[in-house]
Formats: sequence, structure tokens, C-alpha cells
Amino acid sequence: MSEKTQLELVISLSVLEDLGINLYGNVPAVLSEMVANAWDADATKVEISYHSDEKKIVIRDNGIGMTRDELQSYYLTVGHKRRVAGRTETPLRNRKPMGRKGIGKLSAFSIAEMVQVETIKDGQKTAIKMDVNAIKKQIEANQKAVSEGKEPQGSYKPEEIEGNWNFRKGTRITLSNLRKKRIHVGKDLRKRLARRFFVLGANDKFDIVVDSKEIKLEDRGYLNLLEYVWSVGLTDSDPVLKKIKQSGAIAQKIELKDGEAPITGWIGTATSSGALTSEEANAIALVVRGKMAAPDLLSRFGVRELASKYMVGEIHANFLDDDDADDIATSDRQGFVEEDDRFRNLTGTVHRVVREVVNGRKRLKEDEAEETATEIFPQIAKWLQSLKPDRRDAARKLLGSINNIYTDDEEAKREHLRQAIVAHQLFDARGRLRELEKLADEHDAKAVLAALGEFDQYEAALYHGVAQIRVEVIRTLRDEFLEKNELENLVRDYLGEHLWLLDPTWDRATEPVETEKTVKKYLDKAAAKLSQKEKDARFDIVYRKGARRHVVVELKRYKRKVSIGDLVDQIQKYSRALKKGLTEVNEPYDAHEIVCLVGPNQDFLEDEDARKVADQTLRPHNGRILTYDEMLKQALEAYKDFLKAEEKRNELVELLASISADDGKST
Repeated sequence: MSEKTQLELVISLSVLEDLGINLYGNVPAVLSEMVANAWDADATKVEISYHSDEKKIVIRDNGIGMTRDELQSYYLTVGHKRRVAGRTETPLRNRKPMGRKGIGKLSAFSIAEMVQVETIKDGQKTAIKMDVNAIKKQIEANQKAVSEGKEPQGSYKPEEIEGNWNFRKGTRITLSNLRKKRIHVGKDLRKRLARRFFVLGANDKFDIVVDSKEIKLEDRGYLNLLEYVWSVGLTDSDPVLKKIKQSGAIAQKIELKDGEAPITGWIGTATSSGALTSEEANAIALVVRGKMAAPDLLSRFGVRELASKYMVGEIHANFLDDDDADDIATSDRQGFVEEDDRFRNLTGTVHRVVREVVNGRKRLKEDEAEETATEIFPQIAKWLQSLKPDRRDAARKLLGSINNIYTDDEEAKREHLRQAIVAHQLFDARGRLRELEKLADEHDAKAVLAALGEFDQYEAALYHGVAQIRVEVIRTLRDEFLEKNELENLVRDYLGEHLWLLDPTWDRATEPVETEKTVKKYLDKAAAKLSQKEKDARFDIVYRKGARRHVVVELKRYKRKVSIGDLVDQIQKYSRALKKGLTEVNEPYDAHEIVCLVGPNQDFLEDEDARKVADQTLRPHNGRILTYDEMLKQALEAYKDFLKAEEKRNELVELLASISADDGKST
């Protein structure tokens, strides 16, 4: 038997740093290279385990292993290109190798300072240990010798060790003295490897096991989240496509056009915006020979539509790694030379497929929106049928857009749906105005009356929305601020511009600013003449002119008591001040009302008789008593009565009300 030659690793320091220590930034990327090597070694199983107590990672496969000579030729020779050497298929299973450049083995040095290799082939056992720090020292010594004009001291000699031969075939690699402080192995590593390898399971006779648990298709984490899926060049028996459809996704097919890149794969869209929680999931992976070759193609296309946020996919492009063509993969195997015609054709083809997915999802969402909306709100179907064909198509697109945006917020979807219908009807009303002019010219009285009736519906629908908002405002004031000191401030600041709180028939104030300032000046002077007791009880005074009368509101502090005599005295002073102010600005002193807004704890409110006397006392002076509680209650009841009445007689209002019917608000 001839004497063994010593094994050696021949490599430059720059290659070790650029293609080993600095090339890979995370553990999954490094372990992916180990898994790819196992595939190339015809393994049917590769096991990865993390030993936290010893701070080491062990990768073992049941492949063909290496003889001592092969370890030197294939593993310790950095840059060995198996395909150039004619090894374009694996010897046992005729697989297409994933490796090409012969540098993946160096990835181990990016996360570990010590790498141990044990391998068995045909009963021949070889085991070595490599120390990255010793390798760097050897390289630096050689470089120094050359710079001094001396002979290099030789290459790095791995330490040959006995090995632990508790396995019968394949290779075991142990990474120790780990550089990474935090190592995530379990579920997180299974997910990341599942997203990097696409040759899993019985079909490919290749299993990846992490901490005794086999990686499955579902470990990718997104196959069960899809609502729609579009496949390219896949049969219905494809295991990934079957898994996606088992979760209820609606499947479509996209056909390639002449001259397009020969890709296969799928692109899907998730059910909701929050389903794809990580950037890695919201991506279209490029797969070559069963391994992820680029993490995301989607981001390069600049798709602005909302659909891109829901998109995920896997595109296989084995033609990018043709044995007979130039190698266009980058050194880290995570990208390609983008100027190459093959890659240009690929991106053009995938971009076209992505656009089809965007448009296809839009159409499906429009159909789904109409079906879902009409199922939940039957009145929508009736409304759609009432529209002319061109407006009906626009309405369907509008429903689809809302369905697109609000996939997981039912309350927001309902509100947006209401607003969209109102907006659509307003737009439609502009077209009807032009029709009305034409009908008037034709003197078609019956048609004109019918058109005017439709405008009544539009107007009622608009005011219905306003009334609903006002009901919510009243509820908030009642439930959140009624018995708090904040109520006085809120009413003072809000009431002046929103007299509908006092009377729904009063809308916005109409008085010019100059009139308001002048009248308020005289009212403030009158208030200044009140007694200290009266001043302590009051909070502020508000003046506005409603649609039919001048309104002065005297706000009393919610928890303070006042007397009827004091109120009469104040009302008389305010009446005189109001007359002076209006006379100064040449405004007629006509109908007016002075409202005294008080808290409920008043002696004249103890019973109905006392209240009746108080009202009768103030009426001759155009005065009226109203408590904060009564103001809110009366306004709420008035608007609720209006809403109910309109919902019974107006089809459009009935539709909008039905959409809001289940909002869960109490009365």
C-alpha cells in the first residue's frame, strides 16, 4: 500500500475572505450550501441539528460520501467545477447538480471558526478538522514570504483526526466555535430552508430534517394563505399547486407566448393585507435546479397596484443554469448577470405574468365584491340593475376596489361602501342634469317629473348620511361628556356653528361676521352688568342667526343652580342688548329666541307642575329653558325619527341604511 499524501487546502487570503468569511451573512444561507452539497451527493436525507450546550451545528447526509482522494480533489480544491470536468449529472440518481462554482464549501467559515468533515465511501473513512484562524495565519505567512522575495512556506494542512464513525455512509460536517451569538434553528430554520429548496419530499426523494423534524411544504408558511393562484406550465398534479388548492384558493392558468422564457411555477395573492407578514414572504422567488437562486423578482418591477402587497410566488427557470451555456450566476448564487439575454427574457416574461395576475385579481375581486355585497345586502343587486350599463360597469369596478382595499376590516368596508354609493350617485346625478335640460327642451312634463323624483332620492341620501353622523356626535356627547365639566366647553365651541343640536330644522348660522361681532359686544356688556351670583352660575353666551330667527343661548354651568327670577332678568337684558346690536348694523329686530341651557339639578325642574310654571314665566319674554340632557335627547330622537322615515320611503336611503344596519351601535 502506497504512503498517503498529506491533504492540503490551497487558497488565497482574499478568496477566503471574499468568498468565505464575508460572503454569507446568515446561518440559513450557509446551511443551504451544505444542503445543496447533500443533494449533489445523491443523498435522500440530510439532517441538521443544533447542540446549544456545545455551541455547534451538525449537518449529516446519507449521500455517496467521498474517498480520501475525492476529498482532496472535490472538497479541498476551492473552485473545483464539477460540470467542466464532465460531471453534469449525479452518478446514482441522475440529478442535475445545484453547485457550479465550487465555492459553496467556504460558506461554513462565515459562521464558524472550526469546521470538521467526516466522510465515508466504499468503506474508506476520512476525517479532517480545519481552523479558520490557522488558515489565515498560513496564508499571511506565505504572502509575507513572497513580498520578501522568499519561497512560500506551503499550503494549509488540515488536521486529520480519528472521527466518530457512528454512521455507515455519507458525510457529516460539524461547525463549532460559532461566530453568531444567536442561532435560530427549529421552526424558523425550517421555514427558511423550505423557502430555499423546492425538491422536498417523496417526488424528489429528498428529505431535509431539522432537529429531528422533517421539513414539509407547509413550512413555507404561505401556501395556505392564498385566495387566488395563477400557474404557468404546471399540471394539476403538481404537489405545491395541489397543496395551495387544498386550502381553498381559486386556481387560474396563464399561458406563455411565443419567444417568452420557458418558465414554470405559480404566483398567488393572499386573502388579506396582513397575511404576508414578512418581506421574505411578500416576494416572488426565482428557483433554479430546485434551489432558490434569487429571493425576489417582484420588487424589481415597481408594481404600484395594491395587489403587489398581497403577492407571493415561485418561478422556476432552469434554463438560466444550462450546462452548455455560460455561467451567469453571481458569486453568492443569489443573483445573475442582468445584461445577459437569458435573464432579460426571464424578467420580461415574469413581468408580463405579474401584470396578468394584477389584472386577473382585479377582475375576480370585482366579481366577488358584487356577489358578496349582494348576498349580504340584497338591495345592492337592485341598485346595480337600476343603473344604465355604462354606469353599472363603473359601479362594479368601484365595489371591486373597495373589496380590494378592505379585505379584513368589515366595519371600514361598510362605511366606504356607503360613501362610494353616494359618490357614485352624485356623479350619476350630474349626467341626469344634462338629461333634464334636454327633457325640458322637449317639453316632456312626465319625464321631467320622474327625473326630479330621482334628484329627491339623491338629496335624501346625502342628508341621510349627514343625519347619521349627527346621531353619532350626539351619542358621544351624551355617553362620554354629559356629566363631566368638559361638556360645557364642548357645547360652547360647537353649538354656535351647529344649531341643529337645539333644533334639527336649524342648520348652519347665516348671520354676517360683522353683525355677529356687534350683537355679541352688546350681549357681553349686558352680561357684565349681572350680579356676582348670576355671573358665578353662568358659563358663556352664544349668538347666531338661524334660518328663521335670531338665537341667543345662555350656557349655565352644568352643576350650578339658578332661579327663574334670575333667568327672567337676564333674558330681558339680553333682549335689549340684541335690539341695540341689530339696530346699530341696520338689521331688523324681528323673531328671536333666548335659550337658557341649564343643568338638571334645578328646583323648577323637580316636577311637571314646577317645570310648566317656569316655561310659562319665560315664554312672554321669548325665553325657553332647556337642560343639557334634554337637548341631546331631543336632537337624538328627532334624527332617529327622520332616519327611520326616510328608510321606509326612499330606496337609495334604504340601501345605505341596510349597509350600516349591523354596525353594533346602541341607541
